[in-house]
Amino acid sequence: MDSSHHVTVPLRYGIKKMRKRRDLDALLAQSHQKTGTLRRCNATRVGGSGVYSQDKLLNAASTDDQEDYNWQPKVKQPSHHCGHNKQTILRLYIIILFIVILMIFVGFTYWLNFNLQQQIYEYRQKVEQVSATSQLLPDTLQAWHETSTALIKNQSLIVSKISDLQHSVQELWKNFTEYRLSMEAQKSYEKEEKLVADFGAKIEAIATDVESMKDRYNGISQKQENLQTVFNNLKASNVSFINDTLTQKSIMMQEELVKHKNKLDELFDRSANITSHVTSLENSWPEYKQKVLNFSNIIPRLEKEITKLNGNSQKLDVTLQNICKECQNSYIETLQRQQRQQHNINDNNNFVETIAIKTTTSTLRPESTV
Repeated sequence: MDSSHHVTVPLRYGIKKMRKRRDLDALLAQSHQKTGTLRRCNATRVGGSGVYSQDKLLNAASTDDQEDYNWQPKVKQPSHHCGHNKQTILRLYIIILFIVILMIFVGFTYWLNFNLQQQIYEYRQKVEQVSATSQLLPDTLQAWHETSTALIKNQSLIVSKISDLQHSVQELWKNFTEYRLSMEAQKSYEKEEKLVADFGAKIEAIATDVESMKDRYNGISQKQENLQTVFNNLKASNVSFINDTLTQKSIMMQEELVKHKNKLDELFDRSANITSHVTSLENSWPEYKQKVLNFSNIIPRLEKEITKLNGNSQKLDVTLQNICKECQNSYIETLQRQQRQQHNINDNNNFVETIAIKTTTSTLRPESTV
């Protein structure tokens, strides 16, 4: 028998089949030992009618199925079969990993494109908003320039009126000094009667001066109200931070004007009291001396109040000058801020253009690869 083939005998349970298997194994062993003799015997016996027992056994009818005995070629498996399987599995894993990485890369590119488009849309909205505000900027600057010129004109008017007020206060101070000198000069009764008449005239002059001062303060308060309206108009524009400072200064000025007005009202009331005292002096002269002494005691207070009025008027002048300086500085700062905003708008436009160019290039590359 050829050694390249072997018989696959299934394991069956039973005595008869086991005996046949032993017989077959014995026959096969004998055939390997006596191949030459068997061939010669077979050559001589084939011509006759004799048959060997092994042929009888092989040709005997058995209850076994023919499919149980199959002659199969013996195939030697290579020793590197497991390594080849590992290499195929590794190649399969590498291909799957490459496909997954490719899918992740494609998804990332689509997500990046979507994000860039969303950012470009947001930047476009911001640029449109900035362009809208920049279109309104010249009108606001022109309105601010007009209001600043009006404020400068009103400041000059207020300064002139304050100078007139100081002049009237100086005249009032001169009248009081003249009255004091006349009081010291006149010692006799006849001179005192004359002094009373002069004093009444001076009191009337003081009353007229006080009324004129009151009118001037009313004019100043009206100008202050006009300034307040101007400041409210400025609040309607985009310069609220400047208007807040100006309104605070205007409120302080208004409070100071109210204080001065109250002091003038007190002076007017005191002058009215003085006129009543003068009429009472004309009726009763003995009481007049005592009232004159009281009035001489009141004069230092009036001097102090006049000095306070002078100090307050100087403070008003200084505050108005400071307000003008702050208005000019704030106007310059707003111009500088608008210039900076315009520069930032130009930078944002350049940035948006660069992003748009990058996105177009990034969107074209995947399409070309596909």
